[in-house]
Amino acid sequence: MVPQADDQSESAGTRSIVRPARERDRAAVLKLVEAELAENPLLERIPELVEQAIRDESDECQMCVAELRGEFAGCGIYGSVAGTVGTAILYFVGVEARTRDAGTGDAIVAHVLHDLIAKGARLVVAEVPRHGSFDSFRSLIEAHGFVEESRIADYYRDGVPLVHYRLDPK
Repeated sequence: MVPQADDQSESAGTRSIVRPARERDRAAVLKLVEAELAENPLLERIPELVEQAIRDESDECQMCVAELRGEFAGCGIYGSVAGTVGTAILYFVGVEARTRDAGTGDAIVAHVLHDLIAKGARLVVAEVPRHGSFDSFRSLIEAHGFVEESRIADYYRDGVPLVHYRLDPK
């Protein structure tokens, strides 16, 4: 499912508005990431990606934030894959617990996909541990058309494979 442009920007007061991240978003994003990291140490690289997205103006690491009723509601980290033509990656989607039932994750993924497609992405990938703490993320990306491409057994530790997902936007 490829999102329409207005899927990511409309707001009727109960829908998240998603926009590119700015320096002023750093504290809220890092607070959310730290809370997620406390529950899931497999996210250890995400704070580094947050800093890179805020610091660098690069297509390889970008970040968007969602707001609901004017308050921070979540973020997405994504970018182009270095050395490729038209390949992009979705690294992370984090959503504040209070906004999880408001479609914030969907709005973030729709924004990310719209942005990547507008920039010429012809393939979007996501690398996800096959661990219970990632069930909601897997469900979210699958709802947007990502399909499992491959698995690498025991990647993170015994019994926790890495799952490669792909989306071919059309």
